[in-house]
Amino acid sequence: MLKITGTFLDEITHDIPPQNWGRREWAADFDAMRAIGIDTVILIRAGYRERLTFDSQVINRHRPCLPAYQDLVDLFLTEAERCGMQFFFGTYDSGEHWINGDYRKESELNRDFCTEVMDRYGHRRAFAGWYISHEINTFNAGMMRVYDELAGHLRRLKDVPILMSIPRKKMSLHPECERSMRTGVDSRSTGYMPAPSGPTADLASSSGRMRRA
Repeated sequence: MLKITGTFLDEITHDIPPQNWGRREWAADFDAMRAIGIDTVILIRAGYRERLTFDSQVINRHRPCLPAYQDLVDLFLTEAERCGMQFFFGTYDSGEHWINGDYRKESELNRDFCTEVMDRYGHRRAFAGWYISHEINTFNAGMMRVYDELAGHLRRLKDVPILMSIPRKKMSLHPECERSMRTGVDSRSTGYMPAPSGPTADLASSSGRMRRA
């Protein structure tokens, strides 16, 4: 049986009503995860549309945003460090540009945003990698360019493993996917890719398995 050692942290900016959890509730949740063997936590996305996990200057310049009263990224990093876990940072989903076919704008916005993230959190001990949050269920040439450009930028910011979600159903390999693999992401089929160094993590989610670049 596959042992699950990693899980998503849902940052409550998409389709789940806010839980109004504070530091005490999150600390208890991290304790529970550590008790069952979780050693890797993945922020599923750093924001969606006008909702953010921290007060990002980049996204606030891009569009009006709701106030981020609590810095969830700092909170999650603090708890991950306390519990000896690895933290993977999930990118921003505009819910707009890439959905409407403006892939370049989605990529450019995330590159600026992740540069801000690196300046703010990149030194943290638990910051172990990136998670590209945009999910597709079939080949999309525009999104392959986003994966390619964004993954390359992330590696230049901090050369650590990059994760992305892939569907359970196997998809045929396309030449663009081969190119994406060279930058650290792959959208072919279920399974795992080894990290540049160190063991492959056993990561899974309810919607599909994780591939580690």
